[in-house]
Amino acid sequence: MKNNFFILLLFIGCNQLTNAHSKDIRLPISERVVMNSQNMCDTLKGLISITKTNKLNSVKILGPFQRHILKDGQVGRWGMYMLPKETLGIPGKIVLYLQDNKITDIILSPSAKHHFNFNLFLNERCLKDQNLSFVGIDEVESNEYKFVNIFSLVDNGFKFNFRFFSDEKYFGKDISFNRLTIKIQQ
Repeated sequence: MKNNFFILLLFIGCNQLTNAHSKDIRLPISERVVMNSQNMCDTLKGLISITKTNKLNSVKILGPFQRHILKDGQVGRWGMYMLPKETLGIPGKIVLYLQDNKITDIILSPSAKHHFNFNLFLNERCLKDQNLSFVGIDEVESNEYKFVNIFSLVDNGFKFNFRFFSDEKYFGKDISFNRLTIKIQQ
């Protein structure tokens, strides 16, 4: 009798545990990585677009642009987009530095630190679709990353210098990184 009661309790407990998890936990990891990679590609396209058009609130995936206001009420030289967790898999921010109301620098990082604790991904197709050209690799001495993979893009009079901070060298396919900076020249 005690054995049957114990087996019944074990069965009910296991049944409750299997029903307690939401379905999104059961998704394969590769699907979540592809989704984040697509969002990262859309984010990159958006950054290129706002730089060329100078329309800071024109890209839906970036959300509203928040311009920094100084204590004396003057408009600051920088602003940011706050990215929700759904965009990249972790909350992040994109800081834009402006000079004469034109974007000069862009930094993608998490909200509280200057680099992500996990890698973001851009697939090879996105790099090709955006016409990013591989320039080279800088080796750095840092605990957060070992290499800076450098890409460039020249488009409509704008020169973009992309610096992907990573633990891995770029070998001609996908790129993983934990920080991105973009320098823009006109």
